[in-house]
Amino acid sequence: MNSIANRFEVDEILHSIVYAYQGCILWDIKKNCDRPEPVAFLTGNLLEQFSGFFFTGSPGDRVESFVVTYLPEYAGVDLYDILANPFRHDFVDTLKRIVPGHTADKKVKHEVNYERRMYVESFVKDLERGLKQAVDALLTDEKIQQHALKWFEQHPVTILRRQNWYSSEEVNTIAEYYTPLIKRHKLFSKMSEDCIGLNFGGKGYVADVLIEDFADRKETVRIPLEVFIGLMGLKTPAELLGW
Repeated sequence: MNSIANRFEVDEILHSIVYAYQGCILWDIKKNCDRPEPVAFLTGNLLEQFSGFFFTGSPGDRVESFVVTYLPEYAGVDLYDILANPFRHDFVDTLKRIVPGHTADKKVKHEVNYERRMYVESFVKDLERGLKQAVDALLTDEKIQQHALKWFEQHPVTILRRQNWYSSEEVNTIAEYYTPLIKRHKLFSKMSEDCIGLNFGGKGYVADVLIEDFADRKETVRIPLEVFIGLMGLKTPAELLGW
């Protein structure tokens, strides 16, 4: 592939693909579990596009191949059509028939909204697990990578540069170095150690400092790591990792 200069650039492309779908679209899906129809539309869009990095054929054929491979418990129910038409099919009623196992607790079946959310959440957990398997394959299987890079040429995503994602080893290095320095800082000396920590997005994309109940706020305060350590005068992750 002439447009790919070296392996390092390939890694940037592959991680950018993962971040776009597993890091961004899946995040939006998880935030909408109380809204079944947006979950259906977003999932259908995710599978239609993401499956192209793994399989050939029409959108429906690609999604079916993806489902058979990474979501086999949903094979044979035309999930693509169900997701594309959640109002015609009644997405939640369909999930009741196809979500594996007995998801909704009998004790809360009279609480309709809770029951609906239970089925949607179960589906989203299955989706998250299937995406993780697909991502692991994308990052390790050279044959899948070759196909993905060809698909990427016609279906690009925004490139996530190397300084914006971390390997598992780098995540450990960052956590081990910054966590004690942050927790010992005088600003947080009176806070419980459980109230502050680092959070890494899926697969090590974007590191944030999370602060619980900071300045009497009940919600979690999320600050990008680079901004936070800049204010504290600490070395940057790039300096720490020797980039």
